[in-house]
Amino acid sequence: MAKLDFLPSQFQVVLKPIEWLKPSPTNPRKWTQIDVEQFAAAVRRYKFRVPILCDPQGNVVDGHFRLAVAEHLKMAKVPCIPSDDWTPEAVREFRISVNRMGELAGWDETRLLEDLEQLKTEGAPLGDDGPIGFGLEAIDHDIEPIAWDFSLVEDVHVLTIRSPLPLAAEVKKRLKDLQGVSITEDNLELP
Repeated sequence: MAKLDFLPSQFQVVLKPIEWLKPSPTNPRKWTQIDVEQFAAAVRRYKFRVPILCDPQGNVVDGHFRLAVAEHLKMAKVPCIPSDDWTPEAVREFRISVNRMGELAGWDETRLLEDLEQLKTEGAPLGDDGPIGFGLEAIDHDIEPIAWDFSLVEDVHVLTIRSPLPLAAEVKKRLKDLQGVSITEDNLELP
């Protein structure tokens, strides 16, 4: 069986002066100053670990938000991966694709809640503006649901909870071991 090679022809991380990089004026992603400050908190704690993707002239292909954070932190240099095999069309396509693909994956709410609870016990810096990205309210079990709805659908009692992520995860966690309770990706069925 032939091996497929999906690596680009060049793949080398280099440090470049921040002023060498040129953000695209047509970048469709946006963020607020609060977003930049939160991401900056993560960089302060975990360092700048994901390089900026650019062409050999310093035009940013992916990493506009990371660049904004580096500027906010007044960094002199940032890690970059220059690549010269981009056509202008490929740059525009990739810029949209890489951002969209990051939005496709969801959260396993139960595992996320367990991780956040563990991090809380370890003293991790949770908070609205913390480097992890989840505030303390995300693991507060006293969160009130936005709406409860209990109905009978085809001889099955259906409990619908419209609430912030942690409450839904907590309900699933507590009810999953009850006899006759069925939990699917977005549904919890009670006997």
